[in-house]
Order: sequence, then structure tokens, then C-alpha cells
Amino acid sequence: MNRLSEVTKDAFNAVIQLGNAPKGVAAEVVYSRVKERVDEMIQRGRDSGMAESDVADITYAVVALADEIAQREPSTLAEYWHSQPLQLHYFAENIAGEGFFSRLDRILAEPSRVEALVAYHTCLQLGFEGRYAVRGGERELDLVRRRVRDALGPLLAAAPLSRHHERPSESTGGWNMDFVLLWAALFSLLFAACFWLVLRFSLESMSMDLVEHSQQLLDTMMGGGERS
Repeated sequence: MNRLSEVTKDAFNAVIQLGNAPKGVAAEVVYSRVKERVDEMIQRGRDSGMAESDVADITYAVVALADEIAQREPSTLAEYWHSQPLQLHYFAENIAGEGFFSRLDRILAEPSRVEALVAYHTCLQLGFEGRYAVRGGERELDLVRRRVRDALGPLLAAAPLSRHHERPSESTGGWNMDFVLLWAALFSLLFAACFWLVLRFSLESMSMDLVEHSQQLLDTMMGGGERS
């Protein structure tokens, strides 16, 4: 497993789960859980020998994504999070919607900072919008995403997708769909519940795949560097 994956995997997992946080769980519990994962990520980064600038910038990106996801929809969690965003705790500021892209610009200007760039690419693929979360901002955000993809270059094409990205006709995807349809036919009264569960797990799986795909980019790059 590459270093970036080892450092960030649990923090990204916790952030992804924010979109499906159970309503019965207290907001402060969810907040503390994500904060713990971020603390662990910072420590792992330092222990791994990662440059302090990369640790800081990767932490900023993950924290910005967490703050945005947690406050995206009106809820008790959003209200709690709004009063103490993680960016305020870790960076003493509340402008990550702008700061994310300022840091990204600096990273793009330093081609050697591939780990940080992959982390920012992952956050963008997981839906971070920041200052572009306004009407008409999608076009500009697409340009930013394109710049990141261009900077990563052939790594995006070279990195293999996880098995969850296979066509539905492949055996794994087909088996899952047949399984759902079979149970729907046999237990029609339970179809709604089954569909809800499948939809929830599918959304979580899709988000996890984005993280896994970005981590595989770095594996591919590292392998190419060793061969050269």
C-alpha cells in the first residue's frame, strides 16, 4: 500500500460516512469521530516522513471537504458543525472555500508534490466545490478539475479502476443486480427496504471507489518511477 493511502484512508472513510450519518447519532459524536481520524492522519503523515507542507495541505483539503459535506444539507449535524468547523480548529480560519483552491494552485506549481495533488484530486472527485458552489460556478470548477487531470497526465488513464467500476454485464455487477431482483420477486413486501439498503451501500461504495482510484494513481506513478 502506498504512503498516501496509508496516511489518508481512515480520514477519507470518515468524511465519506458524513453523507450517510445515522440520524440517531449525536452530532458531537460524529464530529469527534471525524476529528479523531484527522488527528490520526496528521500523525501518520509525520511518522511516515511526509513533508510537513504536504501534511498541512492534505489535512487542509480533507478538512475542507468534511466541513462542506457536513453542512451541505440542513440538519442538527450541520448546525453543530457550523458553530465549530474543523478548519477553524486546525487552521484558525473559516475560508476553506477559497483556501482550498489557493493551496491547489501552489501545489500545481510544484510538479514534485504528487501526493498532495492526488489528495486534492480525490476531494474534487468526492464533490468538493468551495467557492464554486454558486450558480454558474460549475463551468469554472470543471476547468479546475481539468487542470488537475492534465497535471496528473497519463496516470489517470494508467491507473486501473476497481472492480466496482466494471460494466453491469460483468459477473460481479450482474450477480448483485440479480440478487436484488430475485429478492424483490420473492418478497415484494420487503422490496422497498431492500432497495433502500442497496442504494445506501452503493453510494458508499461509489464514494470509496473514488478514493481507491486516486490512491491507485499514486501506486502507478510510484511503480513507473521505480522502473525508470
